Amino acid sequence: MLDRLFVNVYCPNCGYGMDVQVLSVRLEATIFCPCCKTSIRLVDEGASVHGAQEEMNLALKNLQHELKKLNTTITFKI
Repeated sequence: MLDRLFVNVYCPNCGYGMDVQVLSVRLEATIFCPCCKTSIRLVDEGASVHGAQEEMNLALKNLQHELKKLNTTITFKI
């Protein structure tokens, strides 16, 4: 799910900002700065992309659980 999103990274050589897909970060791909042509190896230090995916999955499960609780019948006694 996160793999299709984009994040902004900056060239360590010239500071040029560029958008890269999270998938590229997770796979630790090599990209090239279009400004200075520097080769940049992306590093997912501490597997942060995997950790973010796990946190998002847990949050979605919790949201689904809470939404199911809202989908119950409410009975009023008069």
